[in-house]
Amino acid sequence: MGIIIGWNSFNLESFALDEKNVPKVEGGDADDHIYLVEVRQKYFHIFFIPFFSLGKLWILHHKGQVYELPENLKRQVQANYNIKTPFYTYTLFWLALLAGIIFFANEKYEAYDLNQYRKKEYNAVLANIDQKLKTLQPDDYLVLEKKYRSSYFLKINRINGNTITASKYFRENPTITIYDAMKEQSYSAKDTVSFTLDKIKKAIYRNFENEDSMYDFGIDFFNNDTIYRLIDIQNLHEGNLSLDNSYLFYIGYGDSCTTGCINLHFVNKGAPMTLVTIKNLTGTIQWNVALPFDIPHNKYENYNNTNTEIDGTHYYRSAPFKTIFVFRNELIKLQTYIIENKNGNNIEIERVYK
Repeated sequence: MGIIIGWNSFNLESFALDEKNVPKVEGGDADDHIYLVEVRQKYFHIFFIPFFSLGKLWILHHKGQVYELPENLKRQVQANYNIKTPFYTYTLFWLALLAGIIFFANEKYEAYDLNQYRKKEYNAVLANIDQKLKTLQPDDYLVLEKKYRSSYFLKINRINGNTITASKYFRENPTITIYDAMKEQSYSAKDTVSFTLDKIKKAIYRNFENEDSMYDFGIDFFNNDTIYRLIDIQNLHEGNLSLDNSYLFYIGYGDSCTTGCINLHFVNKGAPMTLVTIKNLTGTIQWNVALPFDIPHNKYENYNNTNTEIDGTHYYRSAPFKTIFVFRNELIKLQTYIIENKNGNNIEIERVYK
């Protein structure tokens, strides 16, 4: 389809000359005062939508004839009457401007929304680290990172007051988890190091609003003039659970799902766990799972494991719900998570500590 462009005009005003205090035309007859003037707005259009003004047409009607209004009469009319160009002559321009404003406002909102989401996730990581620092114990692993590079796992061997002794493991792959490194690939310790709990706390970057400076932040853990920041604390025998966003949930209708369905795809980057309790706090989802239900470890290079899917019915798109999932880990301790949809289709998972 081609682009239709051209020019057109519409009537602005029609009046008799004597209405605007214009003298009779010299040499005319008794009907000379019946001079009708039509002022038309000329405009350029695209697809027949006015884009911009091309000026005005001044047309003189007299005794069934049509003429161009002489300049002297035009000036006399303009001296007594101001005919403005209406704003809708620029309809396409205003529409384009409005579309641009909406687009950039939407971009700003999406950027703000993404920033708030990332901030929430970052604060959740900090809350998790702070909680684990309160119960730091042998066999916990500190995950350190230096600027733009992989770094080290520190396996805590002994805690003596404020002094911590740990084995240092080089983290060759920045995506590898503690469980994969220790259980699957049997990393070997490089050496043993000692540091204080205060030094660990100082290695946590907390200023999310100034994220650009995060990669230049850190503490010299090993007295080698290289700075590291603490990005996580993991335990070899605990699960490390999240939801795979690409398999977050689906809604189905038909004979197999007449009440609406939900599907959660769990990713466990830590030790295997067993789901022992499901409790709805809000919502009416009926979870189709026989307890206890095993949640195996998912290797970091392959998260697609159908054994970690859990289905439910009586759920409709965007409906809010809040459910507690309780797991038993290898330490025979319970790990509790809340899975929640507050609004929209953004389902979140968060570990809670008691």
